[in-house]
Amino acid sequence: MEKIPFLSKDPIQDLDLRNDSVERKVKSLLEDFLPDPERRSIILNLGQDSIRRLRDWIEKYGDWIEDKYNIRLRIVETGFVKPDGTRDIIVMKDRDIDEKDRKEEEIRNLVGSLNLPSSIKDELFLSLRSLVNGTRDSAIFNLNPNNANKIAEWAKRNGLSVEILSKYQNGTIDIQVTRHKGRVNSVQNQVMSRTTQRYDLNLPEILRVNWNNLYAGGLVNSFIALERFHSDNRAFVEWFNSLSDHKKLMFLSYILGKFYSAYPRLSATSPELWDKDVRNQFYTFVSRLDIQSQTEKFQIHLVRAERQAEMVVDILERNFRAKGADLRMIIGDKGMKELREGLNYTFMEFVFRDEDVRKLAEGISYEYFNKAYRFVLDLRDRSSHRHSPKDNISDQQLARIVLGTTITEKFFGVDRRLMLAIIGQETNFDESAYGRSGVGLTQQTRMGWIQFSIKFPNHYIDYLRNVKEIQVDYNVSMITRAFLADFSTVGIDEGNFLLQILTGTLTLIGKARELGIRDLRDMEGRRKELYELGAAYNGHPINKDYGRNIASSPFLNSKLWRG
Repeated sequence: MEKIPFLSKDPIQDLDLRNDSVERKVKSLLEDFLPDPERRSIILNLGQDSIRRLRDWIEKYGDWIEDKYNIRLRIVETGFVKPDGTRDIIVMKDRDIDEKDRKEEEIRNLVGSLNLPSSIKDELFLSLRSLVNGTRDSAIFNLNPNNANKIAEWAKRNGLSVEILSKYQNGTIDIQVTRHKGRVNSVQNQVMSRTTQRYDLNLPEILRVNWNNLYAGGLVNSFIALERFHSDNRAFVEWFNSLSDHKKLMFLSYILGKFYSAYPRLSATSPELWDKDVRNQFYTFVSRLDIQSQTEKFQIHLVRAERQAEMVVDILERNFRAKGADLRMIIGDKGMKELREGLNYTFMEFVFRDEDVRKLAEGISYEYFNKAYRFVLDLRDRSSHRHSPKDNISDQQLARIVLGTTITEKFFGVDRRLMLAIIGQETNFDESAYGRSGVGLTQQTRMGWIQFSIKFPNHYIDYLRNVKEIQVDYNVSMITRAFLADFSTVGIDEGNFLLQILTGTLTLIGKARELGIRDLRDMEGRRKELYELGAAYNGHPINKDYGRNIASSPFLNSKLWRG
């Protein structure tokens, strides 16, 4: 490291972050922080380039800082990334330099021995170093068994505990590495975690105006629980408040889904939080959460889900453009927004491999979409059949619905003609259909798809493996009825079209399992099974009219679908 034999000015004034306002703030904090023996750390929020420049400054003036203050500075990543790309870091004073260097070298050697991409190794190194240094209390990693065993051996040598959280069918496992209770209080506990002060969680607008709405109940209680038990964690509150309303709702759904996954027996009765006993169990569950670990895991899944959603949208736009069609013009701005958001939820709940996502999306051509789209338009304009769309359903609305059934057919193996028949029977293609017992296009009830997603997630895993021949892992139940319903409130439109269709699709997979029907592709002509599925979907096996209507639907009995 370069020595600084003579300094013509205060080294702090030599700090150059290329952002005047941020630079002034950081310099002021350092001027107060460095000479104060009581302060061991400060938290900064900086962009990647500013963090790199700060590291360079600490490296350059490290000897001067050590000589003057008898300390060295180091930067620790917290893992919290805001939507604008800036990151929370901790600048720490370190007096046990030799021991720190030895431990860091040991971690580097460990991480270097693992069979992982370099970007994953960098993240793993930072997380393990933070555990040893005491700047965090736990971390969750998804690894293959060989890498997990190496981490477990290292953790044992360093006085850390390891717990296996989940095992996936692709061979990987989730492990949680935790600092033992009773150790010296970590810096995280001092500057990031529990304090006596509470901070305000910002409520998403859709919940603020629908606080007492029947369908918002689960997310409202999720917000209440987080506010009650984790609003004293400043870092968590700042992270949550930095999210868009859409991502706030996703996180509330994620916490709710984690609870349902942990308490599968609830699906035998009612999983709703208006039940006092269920609500009390939920509050107890949230109170015991390691909220930092949950936010980290949520962010990991969200990054993957957003990447895969964008992959699907890009492929769809390219396939449509190749035939001179514009996807945005066909389904509208609202449709594009809901498509992305719906795919985000889909890939949060179901963990697909990137190669499978790409392959399945490539199978959705404009010609395949347009074939169904023209048929639905013709049925609306020229027919008065029981399953015809209502006259006031627009072309863009119908396009969204056809696209949604096509996506769920390709990804989940349920004939889109069957889903279109269900939608025609239930609501005549009305996205905003609303009632106490059912909502949206597919009129989902509280005990519809959610019963299977909570209690029988392997139904989906087995079905996709056997029918689609793809390997998918189930993460957590994410789709709540709040995303399916028309809240009947000014400024709040109907629920997400793709999620309305997906929940109906998942319900059909569950019903097919109960009926012993192994494959829901190519349902035309299978009148007995269509009759049984229709009656079961309606919830009343003796309802002959419903089953008959599905079996005789024009969507499943028309020459226009052939050729």
